[in-house]
Amino acid sequence: MKKYYELQRLLVASFAARALAVKIVTSNKGGNTPGVDKVLWDSDEKKMLAIEQLKGATPSKYRSSPLRRIMIPKAGKSELRPLGIPTIFDRAVQQLYTFALTPFSELTADPHSFGYRAGLGTWDALATLRN
Repeated sequence: MKKYYELQRLLVASFAARALAVKIVTSNKGGNTPGVDKVLWDSDEKKMLAIEQLKGATPSKYRSSPLRRIMIPKAGKSELRPLGIPTIFDRAVQQLYTFALTPFSELTADPHSFGYRAGLGTWDALATLRN
């Protein structure tokens, strides 16, 4: 476990992981939606600054920002429900730590668990039942 924690720390601190986290956050559907700080990473210079800022997002120093709340309509109804939008920096930090935590969760997960696991779904469960 000590070696695993050291590898996690190295992954989170690496430039490549930070750059990939920024790329994923800025290129997905919500990449143009700002949080409460109204900051967007829409230029290459801002993305490079963001990669450098992620260097300081260690668990002991990082504190998340408040969510931006907007009301959106419920599917097929006239009611509204609240939606919390994190800042783009918080999304990048979440993505960065997902890189570090996913291998461990996949290793320790039940091999016949198909819900909430990346790349697995109903078809995988059905194929396991058939076999």
